[in-house]
Amino acid sequence: MRIEKAPFFIFPSVGAMIGTYCGVRITPKAEVVDVFGEVIPHLYAAGEMTGGVHGASYMTGTAFSKAMSFGRIAVRSIAQKK
Repeated sequence: MRIEKAPFFIFPSVGAMIGTYCGVRITPKAEVVDVFGEVIPHLYAAGEMTGGVHGASYMTGTAFSKAMSFGRIAVRSIAQKK
């Protein structure tokens, strides 16, 4: 389909890196773990910050779902400690 009728709009954009193949190590409760395997108190991770989700290759379109799912896990973990 050709777009031939005005008005025409342009969307400005820039390149950005949103995905990584690694991140911080976390527990199943989204708690961040230090290099000695100890949980860092009051530090949680969600989204692209979490490592080990993708395995050998990046799965396009997963950034939002990782942020939502690990964010929910972190909030529930925090709420259980109150």
